[in-house]
Amino acid sequence: MLFTVRLFALFGVAVALSAGAESPAEAGPSEAGLAAEPRDGRAVMAAVREQSRIHPDQRAAVDLIIRNAKGEERVRRFRLLHKALPEHSKSLVKFFRPASISGTALLSESRDLEEKTLQWIYLPALRDFRQLSTEARHDSFMGSDFSNADIAGRRLDQDTHRIIKEDENYIYIESTPKDSADPYSRMEIKIGRAIQVPVKIDFYDRTGQLLKTLENKKIARVKGMYTPVEAQMANILSGGATIMRKSDIRVDRPIADTEVGFKGLRK
Repeated sequence: MLFTVRLFALFGVAVALSAGAESPAEAGPSEAGLAAEPRDGRAVMAAVREQSRIHPDQRAAVDLIIRNAKGEERVRRFRLLHKALPEHSKSLVKFFRPASISGTALLSESRDLEEKTLQWIYLPALRDFRQLSTEARHDSFMGSDFSNADIAGRRLDQDTHRIIKEDENYIYIESTPKDSADPYSRMEIKIGRAIQVPVKIDFYDRTGQLLKTLENKKIARVKGMYTPVEAQMANILSGGATIMRKSDIRVDRPIADTEVGFKGLRK
């Protein structure tokens, strides 16, 4: 989850939570969170970003369930490592099921000061990795309804943010990409005021048509940090959807730089 604010920090049916996870919270109000005083959209998104970084080193196992319009499913499973640093962040996705894609990995690095995000993919059959081009970053992530770029997440200042409306429980943000070549024209984000986590994101294409919708179905509190543990990305065009379920969440084990670098990509 996910907008570095990472997608994996954003995505949140029951799921078995790991040791360290507190009682699950539905996507809605809780006991603390974004205050009601006036603020701008960027400040709201910055607060969401900081909440997702309470624990800078995060590990999880993730089930990726790809469902087509006929209801047919393919299930894939990967391990996720995410490390947040003050001016950049890294994440590594490594598949281990099914056997046909075991070892396939995607490394993402967002560099805030340089205002860019880089990605590399490792393919075991080639025994080598390659950097994804800008075009390839917008391709489907392993046949799912997420793109590779979605998995990397969005940098805070990659978009401009404005508040559309507010109520007692939610703040609604419109985020508009600064890059005119971005595949999305805008994103409309519904944020749980108390938990500081998006509960729904609508993605619009360059023509302004609704392209897909991300919904965080279940959110858990893990050692004081709210994190989605189940999310669904619905593809409006195809009628299909992809579900991600996180388990075995760990926030108490430091992640070495090598684990989310080229060595970890190949290992």
